[in-house]
Amino acid sequence: MSDLIYRLILSGMNSEFVAAVMQSRIVRGELESQIRNDVGQTLKVRVDDLKNLSMPATPLAEQEEALNVLKSRKAGVTEMVIVLQRQIELLAEHRQALITAAVTGQLEIPEVAA
Repeated sequence: MSDLIYRLILSGMNSEFVAAVMQSRIVRGELESQIRNDVGQTLKVRVDDLKNLSMPATPLAEQEEALNVLKSRKAGVTEMVIVLQRQIELLAEHRQALITAAVTGQLEIPEVAA
């Protein structure tokens, strides 16, 4: 088993909340500043560095409330991404149809007319 796998035992903390906090820019910045890099070696973070990360002392009920808000916002963003991807696909199809129509002469382009 790799020596780079850590098991965190959380007392009074929701594991999903801790995972979300650890993915935040602030904590990721802290982690990145703690990375050890020996030439030719795997990047490493020490257990003590993980223990010293900034973690909000938030009551469990507030952690769950924050997670619910985060999940709701993520769902909204995911929905928007799906809508935007579909719009991009439709625009690409429309562009291709316009190109085909122009090349086959089905679309009159005033500047090109002789």
